Amino acid sequence: MKKSTLVFLLLSVLMLNVAVQVDAKKPLDPLDEIKAAVADGGGKLYFVPEVKTIPLNFADYPEAFDTGIAAWNNDMIDTEKVAGGINGEGVYVAVLDTGLKSNYRDYFPEERIATEWGRSFIDKGVMQDEKAGKYTPNVVESSSFTGEHPHGTHVASTVIGYSFYGLPVPGVAPHATIIPVKVLEYYNGLKATFGTDAAVAAGIEYVAGLAEENPGSRFVINMSLGALEPITAVEAAAIDDAIEAGVIVVAAAGNEGTGGMDSPGSYAPVISVGATGWAFDPYTCSGEWVIYTDDCYLSSGWWDEDVPEEVSDAVSYITDFSARVRLDLWDQELDLAAPGSWVVGPYPTGTGQSHLPWWANGNGYGVDGQYYFVGGTSMATPHVAGVAALMLQANPTLTQADVETILRSTADPLPFASAKDVADPVYGLIVVEWGGDGLDAVGAGLVQADAAVDDVLP
Repeated sequence: MKKSTLVFLLLSVLMLNVAVQVDAKKPLDPLDEIKAAVADGGGKLYFVPEVKTIPLNFADYPEAFDTGIAAWNNDMIDTEKVAGGINGEGVYVAVLDTGLKSNYRDYFPEERIATEWGRSFIDKGVMQDEKAGKYTPNVVESSSFTGEHPHGTHVASTVIGYSFYGLPVPGVAPHATIIPVKVLEYYNGLKATFGTDAAVAAGIEYVAGLAEENPGSRFVINMSLGALEPITAVEAAAIDDAIEAGVIVVAAAGNEGTGGMDSPGSYAPVISVGATGWAFDPYTCSGEWVIYTDDCYLSSGWWDEDVPEEVSDAVSYITDFSARVRLDLWDQELDLAAPGSWVVGPYPTGTGQSHLPWWANGNGYGVDGQYYFVGGTSMATPHVAGVAALMLQANPTLTQADVETILRSTADPLPFASAKDVADPVYGLIVVEWGGDGLDAVGAGLVQADAAVDDVLP
């Protein structure tokens, strides 16, 4: 049985991608049978992995921000240095994911979501397969774009920002517009959230169609999803069509670590993204999960601390889960990296409103548990998609090849092989290594928003 992973879903906190493997000694359950049938038919499934979650403690975050909270992850890629007036205005970012939670208005202004273009593409063939024992793709399109899983909501929040208990947290491209495209669905009969390559391809083709119908606008696709298998013909064809239509396509490298890259991120024409984090500096008591008051302490209040300007190899590290290039498996190409270790954002796991919506302007009382630190290449990818949106606003003539080349050439190089001390909320101080095995984990380095935009301005 092939291993399927949900690269795209870096769920709650450290979206550690958990592969699903079948023990041959045990009987297959219905979902296993579906996976086998889909694989036999040349397709593949994308799953949402099990994850560990760490909710933010509201008591650690007094309302002390007048104009918005500057999160570490945006600071690390220098979004605050982007040329004035460049904020993603007029650019659409299609998030192919789990859709948005039904209470998405609690986090995002309505005008930042293109509700009229929101869609879902669900492969009903997997349920028919459960009954008939044979999988035949049957992708059904719907205008409903909300879903049960919060992964897509968190991904979107990195692009455009979100309300944190009534306080704004700017995104990478705060004036871009999100197109929610649900390609990962919760199948109640199987008690699992996943999608097929056919559903993902349908979502890609849909965005390509929007680009062709609206030549005066620019579009970016963000795919924080994937599977540890080669790309299928239907996916590759859809991506090629989207690029031909002028869409910029960005995808996660995957969370398999040394196991190799997932597709579609490994597909060469795609801009693929690995995950970095903020390493521990004992001299300044800075980094993930540490904060200095009268001494150096572990604290969840670190996420809005200032990142030293000398980033790159000084303060960055490659996460252990971030996929490495494994050419012994199939052709794989890693382009660059972005923050993805612990990114704060809305991750509403329950139903209903249990926190302050953005339009409450801080009035009232909220309940903890709606915002989480989430880690994975799923979280890294929307940083790059957001930077691509900034570049397209600055220069709407850019092609996929242009954007990829400029992102790579303006990235801060990271050492191919290194080791860093990293503060961990569970284990304390640990050492994270990469590259010593000869596997590329860094690509061209850490994306830099300001440098990429400066390069394309007239």
